[in-house]
Amino acid sequence: MAKKYSKKFWIIFWAVSTVLLVLWYGFLQWKGSSDESMKVRVAKKAIEWTIPNAPKELTNIAKFVLQKDGKERTYLILLQNNHELRPSGGYIGTFAIVKIKDGQITNLETHNTNVFDGRVPDVELPPYPMKETLKIPSWKMRDANWSPDFPTSAKKAEYFYHLGKGKEQFDGIIGVTTNILPRLLSVTGPIELEGKAGIFTQENAIDKLQEYVEISYQDLGVEEEERKVIIATLAKKIVEKVSWTHPITIAKIGNAIVEALNEKEVQIYVKNEKVQKEVHTAKWGGEINSDWTKDYLMTVDANLSALKSDRLIDRNINYTIDLTLEKPRAYMQITYRHNGTQKDWRTTDYQSFLRVYLPKDAWVETVKGANKEVVYEQENGKKVFGALVHVGLGASKTIELEYVLPESIKNDYSLLIQKQAGVDNVQTSVRVIREDGKVDEKSFNMKSDTVVF
Repeated sequence: MAKKYSKKFWIIFWAVSTVLLVLWYGFLQWKGSSDESMKVRVAKKAIEWTIPNAPKELTNIAKFVLQKDGKERTYLILLQNNHELRPSGGYIGTFAIVKIKDGQITNLETHNTNVFDGRVPDVELPPYPMKETLKIPSWKMRDANWSPDFPTSAKKAEYFYHLGKGKEQFDGIIGVTTNILPRLLSVTGPIELEGKAGIFTQENAIDKLQEYVEISYQDLGVEEEERKVIIATLAKKIVEKVSWTHPITIAKIGNAIVEALNEKEVQIYVKNEKVQKEVHTAKWGGEINSDWTKDYLMTVDANLSALKSDRLIDRNINYTIDLTLEKPRAYMQITYRHNGTQKDWRTTDYQSFLRVYLPKDAWVETVKGANKEVVYEQENGKKVFGALVHVGLGASKTIELEYVLPESIKNDYSLLIQKQAGVDNVQTSVRVIREDGKVDEKSFNMKSDTVVF
């Protein structure tokens, strides 16, 4: 029985709770109805009730998910652990497959990505510096999300799934980070599990689960193949504790999900072009903005230490641009602070492959702080700088770039800073020296993509 719940509630927790949870209440109220138009109306009302000023895109996505047309649709869910950060969110230790037909989940299953990768042939060479740093001979599904552009990573994950003889054809791919768990617990309050597992709170849940499935399950006499049942048990308790009859609780959950979408804790790629357009309009697709023609900045880390050290890393970005010069000159600093004090089963020195995305015509003149040779490439209409960064326990490290931008950047100056999925609370400061010498400054905690000035 435990194995059965492990499948069902893991997916409900990671997939339904993040993508469909807002809609689920309305669906349960009319699932016996054959009136398609009524379903759509109730779905809209459910969203409007649960989330004040709900984005219309959410209503349109709901209409697609809940449509009763006799077709079964299949979704790939990438469960990304952002304590081991990767470009589109985090290490893909597990993936799930969800099938939905006429608004009902018809099949749920999960897969250990490391086990699945045993089926993937060694035919794809890993991108630099994955092979050199992780000492792996080939690129596989667990490392598929090497691009910070989620549609690109989603398609790569699907490619590896089929390379490993996976049989499903997916209608959409959804990426979810571990930050969803504390968001839900912030609504439900602490959850206590029977036995010695203890109390799970918004503050301790991720660390507590990680320790349980990696170490403490042995001390509690739990078999290795059953160690992740605790995740299902916790998910079940969360679902049980949420009272669907209380509008305030429903509204809080709905708002938590929208915040997760806005902050890239959940990213969506759907193959239906009309629906994906809604996702794009709402900025829930995790794309690199290739249409933006003004100043641009995105910093992207890939944890190559193979442990969960990102939970202890603070990042600060300082950006200055001087528009008084004939060709604008930009100065970018990113500082890492490793708050770890000793090595253990999940903590070590931090090693990242840092990539900085700049306007495509940027010309980098000076680099300071990089450990080894730097690389440059073009990707998604951007100039990309890349370098390995090493930060020891208790230490700080700053990488500095100085570069020239095209003169056209001066026209009606504006800066878009895109946030990497899975990164929390990046302290950011921007300083703009205008053509007339006037200085504008802004400091903020970056939680989502931000247009400055």
